[in-house]
Order: sequence, then C-alpha cells, then structure tokens
Amino acid sequence: MRGLPDRQASFLDIPMMMFSLISGLFVFAILGLLGAAVLVGLFLEKVPDGEQWVVTRFDQASLVGPGWRLRLPLVDQVMRLSSQPVATRVQDQLCTTKDPARVIVHLIVYSRVTDPLRYAAQVKNQRLDLSALASSTLKEIVSELLLDEVLSGREKLGELFCKRLNQKLVSTQALQIVSVQVNGVGASKETLAKLARSPAAGSGSCPSCGAPFHGDGIRGRKSITCAYCGFEIPLIVENNHAGIHSH
Repeated sequence: MRGLPDRQASFLDIPMMMFSLISGLFVFAILGLLGAAVLVGLFLEKVPDGEQWVVTRFDQASLVGPGWRLRLPLVDQVMRLSSQPVATRVQDQLCTTKDPARVIVHLIVYSRVTDPLRYAAQVKNQRLDLSALASSTLKEIVSELLLDEVLSGREKLGELFCKRLNQKLVSTQALQIVSVQVNGVGASKETLAKLARSPAAGSGSCPSCGAPFHGDGIRGRKSITCAYCGFEIPLIVENNHAGIHSH
C-alpha cells in the first residue's frame, strides 16, 4: 500500500513530460523554419519579369531569365539587364558647328541590348561605353552642320545621330539604338555674344533659344515667331531696320 502514492505520482508526471516534449518539438520546428528562411534568403533569389541577368561564376558567364535561381554568395557576379529599351542621358554637350559656332545640346538615347552575354563581356573589358560614344558621335555630327541647321533642325539632328551611332555599334553586335529624343538645342553664351556684336539689318537671334532669324518679310511687323522654338519675338523697327526689342 505504501507504494501507491509513488505510482500515482509517476502517472501524473506523464502529461508533464508530454507537454515538455511537444513544447521542445514546437520550438525546434520554429528554429528550423527560421533557419530555412535564412538559407533561402542566402541561396535563392528571383529574377524579376522584364529583366535578364548575366551571372559570372568561376569565370563562366551564363544568362538567367525571369524566375527563381540558385546563387552562391561572394562567388556570383551579377549584371542586371532590362529587356526593355533603356534611357541614357547625354546632357550639356558643348559642340562646334561648321560655321563655326558653339551650341549646347541635350538628348536622350534609348538603347536595347541585343546580345546580353557579349554586351556584359564588352562592358567588363571597358570596350563599350555608350555615354562616351554618344557624346563623341554628337560632336562629330554637329561639326558637319551649320548653326541654322542645328538650331532649326532638331528632328534631322536626332535622325542623323541615331543612324551614325547605330553604324558605330554594328561591330559590337551587342547593342542597338532604338530612338533618340533631342530635348534641347541652344546657342552658347559665346555664340549669342557674337551675334549681338554683329547685328545685320532685319536679322537677329531668338532670346529664348538663340536661333537666328532673318528679315525677309518682317518689315512693318511688331513680332516674329521663332521657327525653332515657337517663341514670339517682339521687334522694334527704326529706319527700316528690324531688331529685337529689349526693355
């Protein structure tokens, strides 16, 4: 009879042991899930839609499309490329025309990668720099045009630039110019100063964009519309000579 209390106590310990076991398993499961999440974050990553990645692993490059991929931290080198045209801004380019006169041009180049692996290799080896190539090509084209042609022919300038730049990129076999947007063309301060120092009867330059205008058919008119930017230029007529009205 004396052993009954000990036997009852052992029966009471069983639920406590079960609870401890379940609690331990629950904590272990949580830790396992956390560990799995850390491993997934370290070794798995998703390539977004609309992108292609060039992954270099142990000096071997491969192309990876949208979806999940296995990565090796500190080993993989990734170059992310868009499947859509990418904009490259070419701003504040000081160019010299055929006249010669100095103009400032701002434009945006939209390009698409046609061969990701070849493109990545050329960029890595510094054989392809679109921004520098676009800048030199723009200055080359402007040097072949007169000031009037540059200031009043924004579309023509963009077409010539796009065609010439694509011709230079043919050898790379990796990049193609889709379109070019010329955002602004204007005479430099130096050119505007020269125009101001040498006025001609019935001629001048637009105070908005710097484009020159000539006096054909403006006698007796109070203003003239700039053919390039559309600015309404106020005129003053004295002794049959037209010029820009200033206040």
